[in-house]
Amino acid sequence: MLGLGLASGILVFISFSAYRSLTRFVDVSNQAMQTHRELEEIENIVSQLKDAETGQRGYIITGDEAYLEPYRSALTTIEPELTNLRQANTENRKRRQQIELLKKLIDKKLNFIKITIDLRTNEGFDAATRLVRTNEGKNLMDNIRRVTQEIHK
Repeated sequence: MLGLGLASGILVFISFSAYRSLTRFVDVSNQAMQTHRELEEIENIVSQLKDAETGQRGYIITGDEAYLEPYRSALTTIEPELTNLRQANTENRKRRQQIELLKKLIDKKLNFIKITIDLRTNEGFDAATRLVRTNEGKNLMDNIRRVTQEIHK
């Protein structure tokens, strides 16, 4: 009887340990999948930003508004994606701070692109290229890449 009780106790302990291990594994797995989705979302946002920048350059060089399509598309998709990303990181304080910084940099970059487009439209090629040559846009993009790499760590 004592042996049966001891064996039953060991089985209960093993079952409980296995259950705890399984639930921890599921939690870690879910966190990893969430992180992977977030990183994909960040890469998509940065890709759209690069497309917007490419459209900006094409428009500045040619004056043809057809080049602005990627910029216009980015304006409609980046903000909702950033909002989703920010909402997904309500618990991870460090990640939330990184994403807030990324959002500020992206807003500045989009604003810089808008200013150069407006300059090209209103004052011509030379005015827009003077601003581009300040490297402000490049520096913003470099900072966006740096923050993105920090988030990937």
